[in-house]
Amino acid sequence: MSLSKEWESFLTLQVLQERIISASLFLAAFETLKNNTVDKIKSFYSLGFDESGIIYDEESYKARVLSKNKSPIYASLEWLLEFDAINKNDIENFTKLKNIRNSLAHQMPAVIMTGNKFDHRENLSVIFQLLSKIDRWWVLNVEIPTNPDYDGQEIPESEVESGAVMMLQIMIDVAYGNDAVLQEFKKHHSSKK
Repeated sequence: MSLSKEWESFLTLQVLQERIISASLFLAAFETLKNNTVDKIKSFYSLGFDESGIIYDEESYKARVLSKNKSPIYASLEWLLEFDAINKNDIENFTKLKNIRNSLAHQMPAVIMTGNKFDHRENLSVIFQLLSKIDRWWVLNVEIPTNPDYDGQEIPESEVESGAVMMLQIMIDVAYGNDAVLQEFKKHHSSKK
């Protein structure tokens, strides 16, 4: 694309908005994946609550998770790998996503200016798949087995939905002008009055 075309594209409100929204959604989705993964694994080593919040078994968490890698996210991914929740390909995909995130975060003006090298839809799909896989495994292998309310119940994997994925999907729908979520919200809340 010529410099003149780049500027023309950049100066078009709709194009600029699309690029900013795309970059923002990717960053939000990636950070959700990263934080959600680290927080879930760390919560596995919680001992309870006190007035200041969650109490963690720091020694166990360090010995069983953080000892796997100096990065909490990669240590958490290695922990999940050990339990067959994910595979090596998932970790490779995460690394690709992390590299895109770093490039995007550090070169945001250039990406927004040119729009080059950023296929947000494909990358968001990879984030959604990995986040769904981790969350589904977590629910089926940690939350349900430790919750007596589900004793004796068989929960099909297909019925487990990730709250984090649903929230990201809502954010994407709203950002791209799908007002069905808003209409459903209004319908639901007007019936409560």
